[in-house]
Amino acid sequence: MFFILCLIPISLSFICIAAHFLRHGPVSLAILAIVLPIVFLNIRQNTARRAIQLLLMAAIYQWYRTIALIIQERNLEQRSWTASAIILGTVMLLTLFSALLLELPVFRRRFQGDESVLEDKPEPESQD
Repeated sequence: MFFILCLIPISLSFICIAAHFLRHGPVSLAILAIVLPIVFLNIRQNTARRAIQLLLMAAIYQWYRTIALIIQERNLEQRSWTASAIILGTVMLLTLFSALLLELPVFRRRFQGDESVLEDKPEPESQD
């Protein structure tokens, strides 16, 4: 159950970047933003986990560029940019949080091929 809950912010991050590309970029990037994470989440290798993190870092960079562009355009038009910067900054932080979630032990085990992370069983206690 915890694994499924952790997928929510990761999914939201990719949905947000796909929506951004639908509006301000090639549709092919929007499709890739939805398809690639699904493909990588089904590969049980650590390189797939790192690939998802790399995609999320690229999305953070794209949000940063977008914020900078909006601030520049709004300053030229002498309009307020704070609301846009706060909203996109929050989306950028969600995306960063999603990338950090992939460092949790549940994801490390998942990408090492451990299927038990999908079950609701408590983890076995180690006997010291």
